[in-house]
Parts: sequence; C-alpha cells; structure tokens
Amino acid sequence: MADATLALINGHVLTQVDDAPTAEAVAVRGDRVLALGTTAEILDISGSDTRIVDLAGGTLTPGWVDAHTHVVQGALMSLGVDMNGCETLDDVRRALDGATPVDGWIRGWGLDHNVFEGKAPTFDAISESITEPVLIRFYDAHSSLANRAALEAAGVSGREVFEHGVARVVVDSAGRPTGHLLEEAAIHLVESVAPAPNPVMAKALLREVTEKMASVGLTGVHVMDDLPGTVEMIRALDEDESGLRFWVYGWVQPDHPAERVDELAALVDGPGGVRWRYAGAKLFMDGTVEGGTAWLCHPDVYGESTHPSWTDPQRYANVVRELSSRGVTTATHAIGDAAVHHCVRTLAALGDGVRHRLEHLETVCPEDLISIAAAVDIATSMQPTHCTRYTRADEADDWSRRMGRDRIDRAWPVAELRDLGVTVALGSDWPVADFDPRIVMADAQLRRPADRRSDPPRQPRQAISARQALDGYTTHPAAAAGLTDGTGTIVVGGPADFTAIDGDLSGPAERLPELPIIATVVAGEVVYER
Repeated sequence: MADATLALINGHVLTQVDDAPTAEAVAVRGDRVLALGTTAEILDISGSDTRIVDLAGGTLTPGWVDAHTHVVQGALMSLGVDMNGCETLDDVRRALDGATPVDGWIRGWGLDHNVFEGKAPTFDAISESITEPVLIRFYDAHSSLANRAALEAAGVSGREVFEHGVARVVVDSAGRPTGHLLEEAAIHLVESVAPAPNPVMAKALLREVTEKMASVGLTGVHVMDDLPGTVEMIRALDEDESGLRFWVYGWVQPDHPAERVDELAALVDGPGGVRWRYAGAKLFMDGTVEGGTAWLCHPDVYGESTHPSWTDPQRYANVVRELSSRGVTTATHAIGDAAVHHCVRTLAALGDGVRHRLEHLETVCPEDLISIAAAVDIATSMQPTHCTRYTRADEADDWSRRMGRDRIDRAWPVAELRDLGVTVALGSDWPVADFDPRIVMADAQLRRPADRRSDPPRQPRQAISARQALDGYTTHPAAAAGLTDGTGTIVVGGPADFTAIDGDLSGPAERLPELPIIATVVAGEVVYER
C-alpha cells in the first residue's frame, strides 16, 4: 500500500456510517481516505513524508458543512457596524456613535427587530441627527433601515411600486418613507447607490471569513448568494487553493426573465472548479415573519404575511418544473405555513427523481410534515439558532408576538421531521446567525442558547440528539445536495474532509461550544490546526 500523505492518529473516529468498525486513526492519500484502523496500523502505512496530526484522544468526524449560508454577502456586510449584540435602541445608538463612514456612508448589519419593542421600525427612532447616509440590514437580511440622507441619495419617495408583491417602502400616515425597506427589491433602491467595496478588498474579506469558518471546523458551505461577482470571488479563492468547498445556488426571482432557467441549467452543467461547483437554483416563496412578508395560511396579528413572493404562485410551480426537467435541483426559501404547503404540493407532484430542498420551515402544518416525509425527493434545511437566538421563552419577541400561540407550538419542527425520516441539513444562514457549528448543534439539542443556562427552552419537544445534530452537519447536507461519493462520512475511497474536536460530542450540549477545534482538513489538506 502506498504511503499516506496525511495521518490522523490517537483519536475516536466517528465515521457516520452505521455498524462501521471502530477506529482510532485515519490515513489519507492525496484527497481521499486511504485507510481506517488503529494508530499502529495507520503509522505502519505512513512514511517520512507523511504529515502526522496527533488527536491526543480527541474526536474525528466527517467535515462539517453549513447547509445554508450567504458567505459572500456576509463577508461584504462585515465592513459595516456589527449590531448582533445590540439588545436595545440605546445599544444601537452607541454602536452608530462610534461608526466611521466608509466612502461617505455608514453601514450596519445584524439589527434585531426586537430593539423596537413591538413598535414599527423607523430610522428616526434611532437618530434624526446623523447627516451621512446610513443603511442598516436587519438580522433577517430581508429588510433594512435607511436614514433620510440615504433615501434622498437614492431618490426614494415612498410611492414606488414593485413587480412582485411583498417588497415595499414603508411610509408613515403622511406618506413619507420611514426608512424601513422590505425585501430585496426595495432594499436595492438604496443599496444600488451606496459605494461598493473594490474587488481586492472584497476578495480579502471573503478569504478572512472562510479562514474563520475553517477555524470553527467547517469544511464546506452551501452558498445561497446571488450578489454580482459571487462566483468570480469564489473562483478566485479556488484558484488560490481556497480551504473550503463551496456549493453555489444561483437565484431565480419572480421578476427574472425565462432565460434565467437556461443560464442556471448551463451553469449547473458546467465544470465548476477544484473545490466549488454550481449545485442548483435558489428560489423564494415568501419573506420573513418579522418583516410581515412571510406567507401564512392566516394573517399575523397585524393582518400581514398574507402573500407569497410570486404574485402568481403557479408561475413558481412552472419554473420549478422546468428546472427539474433540466436536472437542476432547487432550494426554496419557505418560512410560512402557506409557503411550505404550496412548495410541498409543487415538489411532490414532480416525480422525476430530481432532489429538491425546502429552506427554513419556521412554521409547518402537521399534514405537510407528513407530505414531506412521503415525498422521497424532498430534503429540508433548517437553522435552529434562528429559534433559540431570536425568539424568547416568554414569547415577548417580535416573531412570537406576530404569530400567536398555535403557530408558536409548531415552530422550527426539527425533531418531528427527523422522527419522520426526513433529511434535515443544519446551518446558520450566516450572516443571520453565527456560523460556528458547535453553537448550532448545541442549541439544536437544548432548544435554547447554550450559553444561557437559566433560559427556558423553546418547544422542548423539538430538541434533537447529539447524533442527529452531527448528522445535520455531515450526512444530511450531503444528502440534501444529492452527493453519493462518500461526502459526509469517513469511508475508504471517500473525500478526505474531516473536523477534529478536543472532546466528546455526546457529552453535555452546554459544553460543546467550548470544545476546541484541533484541526480542519479539506481534500486531504490541513486548512486549520490549533
């Protein structure tokens, strides 16, 4: 047997393959797994040129993959003021007080709807005196706040009409824009006049983010971006031997021309790169609960969230059918119960053997859970920290306030879907929530923030096991992406993608975020080592 190029020894190997023999070491040749066995056996096939990583009793798992990120968009947002820690309007004001304009503009991201304490968001509630243009993304990434200077720079009047129904420039009783911009078409009015980072800076930001992702154990991400230059930035990193694997899902929006289907089909059929490929199409069936743009079977308490993103939902079904007939898998953002219902009916009727995905599923009718399980070609992708970090146990948060008791009880049904045998890939939706998989896996088991031990759980019956949480970052992202080459497992001949962590993943979930990452390996290369 040829010498290994890499050996990971003295560990506890979780192969994610049922009934697989136990192993304490893995040998790699090139980008493939060469052998599993005891440390002595693996050292026997190692040579003087073999790189040795001593796990010293740590745990080795298949590489962790975040099944839903906006890595390029998030990297570019990181130029602005990070408001993820702001819990009150005073916190937001203090964050802006220390902000330095970049090219004349102040940018921010991660703003929590809950800082407005149930009142309609307006920029004047934060400040009426900032003279520079300001544009802040809410944490849901589906809405923003702009001040008067930014609105004036973009020529926003409040009388704008959008081609698809849920986008809106919010106005007050006098018809004046409040600064609240709902959904991408409205946000783009201001975004399009704000200065963009130069390509060199953008690439540097993306590299920094991907290095941070590797440092928390991520070996790959499913990229749900469609910003201009997304693929070019990923390709540039790939040519520089980027550490992560990227699966890219290009957007199909309601206002896109029919030719967009041809473009995406060609991209999916294209060669991709060494560590990236076009994996499919991303569509939006609705918006968000907090923005009042989700599609619910019954209106929220404010009478909102009653419409889909597609003015004609049947056109969505036609587009998905056309994509599927071309062999293009789809991933559809569906948050509200009506959105999920329409998507399930659409996908279940295809029956052509192409794998499709539903993203988010924040509230689902019980009968649709059964329908998802019955449709073998439907996978799901969910983000437990959206529940644990943005809703409150006392239901005083904006999501719970809008939804009401019956839908709160049906929120983020991760355990129910797993119990029904459904593929449930986990992720962060970064920059919506922290991309550290240890946090997501811990919160998914606890149904509360792992770092807040006194915080009661949200819908505790939806808590999942440690094994199921690990599935959500290994075998299930692979299944959701339709991969059958051993990705998500550790098997001889499979991809040499690993995450090594110093501790026991089956231990107390509260401790999981504190366990150090020993090493992250992608395609047989150590891309991070502590």
